[in-house]
Amino acid sequence: MCSESKDPLPEQDDTSPQHHDASVAHTVINMAKTCMGTGCLALAFAAQQGGILLHIFGLLGLGIWNVVTVHKLCQCHSIVLALKEKATEMEVDEEARLLHSSSTATSTVYDSLEVPPKTITASRKEHQLTKNEPPKGMTTLVQLAWYALGPWGAHLLDVIMVLYLIGVIVTYLNAMRSFLGDTPFTTGMGSVDSFLLVAIMGPLSVVPHTGHLAKASAMGLLVLVATFVVIAWYGFFVENDDNSQTWHVLASDSPMMENINTTAQDSGSFWWPRAGMGGVSQWFGICVFGFGITPLAFSFRQAMQEPQQLVPATSWAMTLVALSYILLGVGLLIPFPNIQGDVLHELPSVGWIPTLTRISMVLVVLVTAPLLIVPCGELVEGKIASFWHHDDDDDEWTFHKTPWWLKATVRWSICLLCAAISSFVPGFVNVLSFVGCCCVAVVGFCVPPFLHLILSVRFGLPRGSLSARSLACSIAMDTALLVWGFLATVVSTVYTFWELSA
Repeated sequence: MCSESKDPLPEQDDTSPQHHDASVAHTVINMAKTCMGTGCLALAFAAQQGGILLHIFGLLGLGIWNVVTVHKLCQCHSIVLALKEKATEMEVDEEARLLHSSSTATSTVYDSLEVPPKTITASRKEHQLTKNEPPKGMTTLVQLAWYALGPWGAHLLDVIMVLYLIGVIVTYLNAMRSFLGDTPFTTGMGSVDSFLLVAIMGPLSVVPHTGHLAKASAMGLLVLVATFVVIAWYGFFVENDDNSQTWHVLASDSPMMENINTTAQDSGSFWWPRAGMGGVSQWFGICVFGFGITPLAFSFRQAMQEPQQLVPATSWAMTLVALSYILLGVGLLIPFPNIQGDVLHELPSVGWIPTLTRISMVLVVLVTAPLLIVPCGELVEGKIASFWHHDDDDDEWTFHKTPWWLKATVRWSICLLCAAISSFVPGFVNVLSFVGCCCVAVVGFCVPPFLHLILSVRFGLPRGSLSARSLACSIAMDTALLVWGFLATVVSTVYTFWELSA
């Protein structure tokens, strides 16, 4: 757990909060709001595919898993802090040794201030690592990769983060296409809808400041709550008249009410996965997508009044999210037992209320997507700009010197790339599940234990937790988490890819 107030690895992300005034309760709410997004619309489908039993206990398990990975990242932070403090002490000791040896040049006996050559050799690697600071502009997570694996590790994690962000943006595009497809505002061609949406997202992603977009996106939670109210109303109190193609309020003896009662009574048929490992994989991808808090851990930590309370705050937030997801998934499965995708698709395609609900969700996602395009573009722009700008003595981040035309070119290119991918992989829920399995799981479940394992093996645990037994237990736990995360990621990705390509 992070236990220091002064951060030796400052978060250098423009999207992160700049004021350290968030209480634990405020952080819990912010984490929960970050998790609960568009992916919530697929929770009923996830509960159907994975089964109620897996949905309940699996969500609680995923919440615990996220808390553990955030804790691992905080431990990585502490290891690097201890490493930097040790390097500072070594510099002081070495200066004292040199001063002392200069006054006793003829002595052949080591003084108490002198460090034996073997100790100097063994510590030189650590000293050199901390002496060479990571380049400016790196987020804290990437800095940890730099300390664990060196420059190539930081570059590799940057690539993983770019792929992760592109996957989420494609998911958002497919969500908007799905919502528009059931309204009169669609062109009838999914690929055309994608590029029209990009024509709006592109300019929004190159505005000088995204503060207004962030405020508009924050209203998305209210829109999402209103959407679920509408869905619940149509699911429990309104039925479709197939003869007149109209919807009317349910009577107590209506066929649909009888179907809801029967579904509730026969819910035992929903306890187990519907399609074996395929159903489990669909459930895993959708739910993991809704828990993607780990990559943002240090952004929340930087904003807290008490950074050492990050893990407890994460515990409360993940508990709140897991319970909400259980309620939404199981609750909406009752009126929609045969759901085939996102629950918004179950609303009628006629009527101003369903249309307004879908358009509202499109607008929310439309202003949220640029908030992902910007950091994705910054990663790419920073790499490109570094090829012609090398000034280690400059304290300003290279990105801020990036020409505007390069920013616009990169971000528009990302938009067009995502639109092209969206055209080839239609379907909101299938893409959501695949991105959750392939991208979110890698960043959230594989990277933290891997970084902690490497740092622990190379440099040991921070002071206060150190014994050979503690180190062995930590390594064993990291290995188990890494193997389990890797297997879950690979197996679920394969199954969801088959479903996506079918």
